[in-house]
Amino acid sequence: MTVIDISGKRRRPREISVQMNTRVSLVTRELLDDVVVAHGITLREAVEMAIEEKWGSVRSDSNASLDAKVTR
Repeated sequence: MTVIDISGKRRRPREISVQMNTRVSLVTRELLDDVVVAHGITLREAVEMAIEEKWGSVRSDSNASLDAKVTR
């Protein structure tokens, strides 16, 4: 998505902030910490990559609903 202001200059799209306040197990947190250090990425990048790897991008497939992608 490209955001254009009234002067016609291109601006960087805004990122939304979502407070997750989600608890994870100690084992999961330690795994995240290890991944962050081993791959030189941020915690945010690790979480986003894991979610996209598991469920992909809903936006990329306009015919599929999120319900069809989520499995337990």
